[in-house]
Amino acid sequence: RLNLGGTHTFGPDSALSGPGVLGVISGTADFGGLVDVRGDHVFGGGTANLTGRYFAITNQIAITGGTANFSGTGAVTPSTLVITNQGALGGTSPVTVRGPMRWSSGRIQGGGPVVAEGGLELIGGVLSLSGRTLVNRGAARWGGASAGTLFVGGGGVITNLAGASFELDLDAIVSDSGGAGGFVNEGLFRKTGGAGGTFFT
Repeated sequence: RLNLGGTHTFGPDSALSGPGVLGVISGTADFGGLVDVRGDHVFGGGTANLTGRYFAITNQIAITGGTANFSGTGAVTPSTLVITNQGALGGTSPVTVRGPMRWSSGRIQGGGPVVAEGGLELIGGVLSLSGRTLVNRGAARWGGASAGTLFVGGGGVITNLAGASFELDLDAIVSDSGGAGGFVNEGLFRKTGGAGGTFFT
């Protein structure tokens, strides 16, 4: 298990590979070379800038308070993705989640798509989408014990594809935070819970 805190710079010729867990817990870690660690990738604090050849092909990625900027080459296709505890997914690389994706707080920002192929769960709270497109290909549900707010702006778009479903199991506000954000529904969109309404503002 490799847990990084403080300031670390891995240049273009560096290589981190093999079995194990990759963790960034504080500070700033710049990964400019090969990253192919085949266990979980956990970004619990600080900032990780992944600008080299980064591979997460069947790994689980958990962004649990830190910022993970995926802006390199390679393939970001994790088996699961969790964003919680005010974590942030950034960068410009496309991200395709093959299995379940769970987003309970924090931000998705930067550029490029985040594609949820194996289910998408949003949990209450305050969520922010900026710059990236969040694409649902399967069954999405936004629920929770209290009302939720999703800020969409900076060109960020949520797209519910044809054949996919998006259920609102709570009262929610989807608010334009500036910069032409949007929600595009091509599939099934319905409200299934909550005592009040859902507003797009």
